[in-house]
Amino acid sequence: MPVNMIRDGDGSPRIRLIEPTGSTAEVLLYGAQVVSWKNERSEELLFRSSKVLSKPPKSIRGGIPICFPQFLNFDSLEQHGFARNRLWSFDDSPLPPANNQSTVDLILKSTEEDLKIWPHRFELRLRVSLSANKLTLIPRVRNTDSKAFSFTFVLCNYLSVSDISEVRVEGLETLDYLDNLLQKGRFTEQADAITFDGQPNPIHRRRIHKTFCTNVPLNSLTKNDNNDIHLSIEEIKVPSGSLSVKTMTWISVATLTSKILGLIREVTMASAFGVGPVATAFKYAWVLPGFSSSLLGGVNGPIHIIMATTLSKLPKRRREKLFQHTVTIMFLVGAVVGTLVCIFSEFIIHMYAPGLWILAEGRIVREIAIEQLKIMTPCIVLAGPVGLGFGYMSAEGNNVLPSISPALSSSLLIVCCLIYTFTRQSRASYSGGSLLSLGVSLGLFLQWIIQTMVLRGRWCSNIPHSLITALTSGDVHEFFTLLIPATISSGLAQIASFTDLCFASFIPGAAASLSYAYLMVMAPVGVLSSIVVLPLLPSISKLAKTASWESLMENLMKSLLLCMVVLLPILSIMWILAEPIIHFLFERYAFDSSASALVSSLFVAYSFSAPFFIIRDLLVAVFYALGDGKGPFLVSVGSIALNAILNWLSVSRYHLGARGLALSTSFSAAMSVVVMFHLLQKKLPGMSNYAALIRTIMLLHFCCITSSFSTSIGYKMTCNMLNSTFQTRFFMSKELLAISLASVVGIIGFFLPVVLLYFSGYECVKDLYRILMNQKSLRQTSG
Repeated sequence: MPVNMIRDGDGSPRIRLIEPTGSTAEVLLYGAQVVSWKNERSEELLFRSSKVLSKPPKSIRGGIPICFPQFLNFDSLEQHGFARNRLWSFDDSPLPPANNQSTVDLILKSTEEDLKIWPHRFELRLRVSLSANKLTLIPRVRNTDSKAFSFTFVLCNYLSVSDISEVRVEGLETLDYLDNLLQKGRFTEQADAITFDGQPNPIHRRRIHKTFCTNVPLNSLTKNDNNDIHLSIEEIKVPSGSLSVKTMTWISVATLTSKILGLIREVTMASAFGVGPVATAFKYAWVLPGFSSSLLGGVNGPIHIIMATTLSKLPKRRREKLFQHTVTIMFLVGAVVGTLVCIFSEFIIHMYAPGLWILAEGRIVREIAIEQLKIMTPCIVLAGPVGLGFGYMSAEGNNVLPSISPALSSSLLIVCCLIYTFTRQSRASYSGGSLLSLGVSLGLFLQWIIQTMVLRGRWCSNIPHSLITALTSGDVHEFFTLLIPATISSGLAQIASFTDLCFASFIPGAAASLSYAYLMVMAPVGVLSSIVVLPLLPSISKLAKTASWESLMENLMKSLLLCMVVLLPILSIMWILAEPIIHFLFERYAFDSSASALVSSLFVAYSFSAPFFIIRDLLVAVFYALGDGKGPFLVSVGSIALNAILNWLSVSRYHLGARGLALSTSFSAAMSVVVMFHLLQKKLPGMSNYAALIRTIMLLHFCCITSSFSTSIGYKMTCNMLNSTFQTRFFMSKELLAISLASVVGIIGFFLPVVLLYFSGYECVKDLYRILMNQKSLRQTSG
């Protein structure tokens, strides 16, 4: 779009941006100051004082001046810093251009004169973009020095208004500020909106300490060299995430607790029911309730992710309105769907488990499954509201409760299994199936009760709303515009498991065996997803909002590498130790040696898909942040078709049994990641430069080979040594010790070549790990 260079009467250069509807903006090269912004009716929207000289070295009072590296007199420099009194130049390496915007990119670099008064080398970039009814400023500060430094940055907006008494500023409630009229005392803003009654300009009275405040000074920040900080008029952008060590520790502990209890739950179920009719029936009955409560409305599910990313862009009052409106709608939708599922439960079980009507032992399995599905219909009703609650807490920075919530369901299921074991009666299979499903329903109900206590006022506050208001809300429309394709996409992905179950229903015990193996593979993936993917959601959303593609791509690649460095050694060890681990964990009571052998082989087949699952989680999060639900939807359609074809070939043509189903899932997951990378390459500049990432992953796979080899040798040597030392009666202790020592050897075998090879991307992984573990949250700093 048109960008014109003009000169004032004194020869001072300025840039004029012109937008097709007729709005214009003018930016001085001196100070990079926006001095004019007119709408399509040529009405000036910025104030500019006529009493102050506009010639250098005097800055202009008005427009949007830049204060850097100091605001007011909080440090030793001249008031408001020197950036507004320097001649800027055009940036020769700007951000990728945005569509339908008239844009200019400017840059200010530190000079020798600047270093005499402020001894820090830097690059300060500014993008000014003009579009219909919108003026956007995106500054970027880059540390080019060899040491860290602190600074203050402010965009002071002088807005032209006709009646100051009618102006209000919202979104500052609960923020801390320093009041210059009261000896710079620190106070907390209590009002929902700030109004003006002739008092001095609050922009010069208050220094707000918060990362998402609007058009107000921001607190000083420290960044290491070569770490960019992105800011805009709307909010500060910290690309690489910001959780404190304390918060990160709590999230890790909560996640690990949930995963450990999940493992204990499966071990308890396996011990009580093995791969018999109750366990098999439960896997079929759990499909729809599990899809609703775990995949759709669970932690890192579409409802959670989309709610968290959507709320991160909204002010407080709009957040609460959107949350309450969507909760109302979700309750109604869940009630309707739950009722239908309860009525047509037999038809639903027959639809994705036709083999139960053919196998000789299928009658008892299908009867138990139908009864279990009816008991678990409350999970469908509560799944949506619980997922929305997780999203709200994540947007507020509370990721601990979402991480620990799955432990509640696991604990109740363990209790139900113990009750079944100690009170077994006639028709024990039927009573065991009912107890299992009752434990699941009570677990999700308990999660919802705890959420209502934590989010007290958010569930039902004084914000008036009705169903009509909720259905006509623009924010609700935007939310469901993303959620509906994401739900369909997740539903289509679930259809892949439907096809697995459909074919598994013709193989006795296959459904339960596949479930146990899948759990063993997904346990480390789930931990990584909660610890790495979950904290990065707000950062990814905000980077996408400001079109900070370079930082978004950098964060994505670092996250992928970090996940691979953590996940691959675990899998390389478990590939070798699969059979002894399954034997140690599951083989007791109803779970016999034949079940151990089957689950072990299925685990190996499933484990090939684990890296692709975590990569897919990251890529889907980026698609959602970009407001694109269509890409994951199309990929899911193709993945379902491929998985169905492979299942049919594996079972019907090549007679590979349950192993063929697991391999089909792994191959489909791999192909979906390849396609997603291809689609994202078209959307984001820089995605085509992932050759280095592929080389790094190849080196990591070499490390996997050395780790597996080391684990195998270590396990055999340890077993031989322990067999000659301990007696037979210490068999379980010997097995645990052998697995543990072999795992240590395998971890050393992985990370030793990683350090020695010092592969490309190693520093990126260390950077992201350091940021995730050591950088304090700006949100917490402000409090």
